[in-house]
Amino acid sequence: MELSYDEYYQRVQENIETLTQDVIIGHSIRASEYHFFEKRRYENLDHFEHVNTFDILAATALGDLASCRPHGEDGYRYINGEYIEMEYKISRKRSSLIWQTPRGSLRTGRANTNSSRVSLRSDFCASFEIKNNLSSKDRLTTLLVYDLTLKTYISGYELDGPAVIKYLKNDRDGNIEKKSMKRSIMLSHFINEGSEVNLQIPSYGPYLSWEAMLKECVPVLNTGERRLDN
Repeated sequence: MELSYDEYYQRVQENIETLTQDVIIGHSIRASEYHFFEKRRYENLDHFEHVNTFDILAATALGDLASCRPHGEDGYRYINGEYIEMEYKISRKRSSLIWQTPRGSLRTGRANTNSSRVSLRSDFCASFEIKNNLSSKDRLTTLLVYDLTLKTYISGYELDGPAVIKYLKNDRDGNIEKKSMKRSIMLSHFINEGSEVNLQIPSYGPYLSWEAMLKECVPVLNTGERRLDN
């Protein structure tokens, strides 16, 4: 029996209340405390060992429902009368280790090492492990970005399934014929071709405001200087 929208909405709202309290208090996420697309909370408590707690957090923060299935989609979203499969990714950085060039470009890594310097929007990325085939990643995908220094979610961006497949095909690492491979999509691609999403939990967002804040406080370094980390 397909989940009704009324039941879906009730589960989402109850999950948001639970997650908001967990984030404020600092509790770790307990799978048994949350509703899933396939079942309500407290049902079959012995079968949560395979659940990815990040999927619970991401789905709830986005107003979706996580899936408790061991393989496949991470969650579901109700759009225009139907349930859409979702993929969730997260990327974490310490804002205390970010610096900027004299021209105001935000970077990570050591300023005096060419191989180490990385654009911030390239360093934030969605990582994928493709075990079967590339088409299995043809889903609406959300990348959440997190500041480890401020201990808060910054924002999130989404790419539709065809764009995800396009960038995974173009990623230079690995061979698309391999049975198992790792790929990534940079945040810059999410920004350029995707859309920013509103999170249902406390967060810094929007993302560009966080970058503007960094440019006011992170050190300005010439690429020939050695960076002194705090």
